[in-house]
Amino acid sequence: MGNYILKLCYALFFILLHSASSIHGYFNSTSSTKEVKCKEREKEALLRFKQGHQDDYGMLSTWRDDEKNRDCCKWKGIGCNNLVGVIPCELGNLAKLQYLNLGGNSLSGAIPYQLGNLAQLQFLDLGDNLLDRTIPFKIGELLMLQSLWLGRNSNLKINKEKYGIIPFKIGELV
Repeated sequence: MGNYILKLCYALFFILLHSASSIHGYFNSTSSTKEVKCKEREKEALLRFKQGHQDDYGMLSTWRDDEKNRDCCKWKGIGCNNLVGVIPCELGNLAKLQYLNLGGNSLSGAIPYQLGNLAQLQFLDLGDNLLDRTIPFKIGELLMLQSLWLGRNSNLKINKEKYGIIPFKIGELV
C-alpha cells in the first residue's frame, strides 16, 4: 500500500510538470507555409491591455494598429497559432511518438482513447484547452509516461463510478 501511495504521489508530481515538444503542424489543415494572422478581437484586447500599463522600457512599442504593425502575431512578446478543433484519434497510430504537447490551444471534445496506444509516449500535455468528457482509462496504461498535464480543462472528468477518483494505473507510472 505504501509503495502504491509513493508511486501515486510521484505520478501526481509529474502531472504538474509542463514540458514537451509540439506537433502543431498535424492539426493545421492548411499549408504549413501559410502565415497565421491575428484575430481582430484579440488585437483589440491587447491594445486595451497596453492602454492600462505604463511602458517605460518600450517592451510594448510594436503593439500598434498602424500599417506596419497591423498583425498582432508579429508584436514583441506575442505568439499565435491556429490549433482549434478536436484531437484526431489517428494520433494513436504514431507508435514511436514520445512527446506530445498540444497544451494552451483551443482544442475541444474528448481525449481520444486511442492515445492510450502510444506505448513509447513519455510526455503528454493536453492542458489549457477546452477538452471535456472523461479521461480515457487507457491513459493510465501508458507505462513509459513520465509527465502528464491535463489541467485547466474545466469540463474534463474522471469516470468515478467505473475507475475511482484517479485511474488506478496512473499510480504505476514510472
